[in-house]
Amino acid sequence: MHILGNRSYRSELSFPKLLYIPSKHVRSTNSNARNILQVKFEHEVVFNAIEKAVVKHDIKMVVVGPEDPLVQGIADYFSASETLKDVMLIGPSERGALLEGSKERAKEFMAMHNIPTAAYESFTKESLEAGKAFLETLQPPYVLKADGLAAGKGVLILEDIEEAKNELEKMLSGKFGDASNTVVIEEFLDGIEPVSYTHLTLPTNREV
Repeated sequence: MHILGNRSYRSELSFPKLLYIPSKHVRSTNSNARNILQVKFEHEVVFNAIEKAVVKHDIKMVVVGPEDPLVQGIADYFSASETLKDVMLIGPSERGALLEGSKERAKEFMAMHNIPTAAYESFTKESLEAGKAFLETLQPPYVLKADGLAAGKGVLILEDIEEAKNELEKMLSGKFGDASNTVVIEEFLDGIEPVSYTHLTLPTNREV
């Protein structure tokens, strides 16, 4: 079995070979450790290079770990490709991945389906002053979230209102690149965050 995934899958999935994507430009290397084939990304997700690697190494199943290729539509690319359409890919479509790729879209989805979530508003550079005014309506701590993917660094929780306003301005001025072109400000909720675990079980000696 072959897997395309991120670093966490290396220890959590026990299969003979892993196709590992840790960053953003595709280049193939061979790893002696656990027979891992690495395909690295450095600048952009290049789906045709992934396609070549999948075909070359006869990969039958793909588990996509990183958010970037999911948000950019790798599942849709596989479905539309005559070469890859029969390869089993575990991961949502581009539309589904938007729930992870956009904090604003996730909030809209929860509101649309009556899923409880913290009160929020979204702001852009053009509505900076409105964002600062919205912060005045909240109690500390103040939660600021870059709308897009920011490698896990796009959320700020701040106690001071002036610091929150300053950070909002920095975020909308490119602190997290394009990821913070839109910033979601939400009320702080105190509690335990639930953790989701996904388990994949296959019969013994079954090839996929």
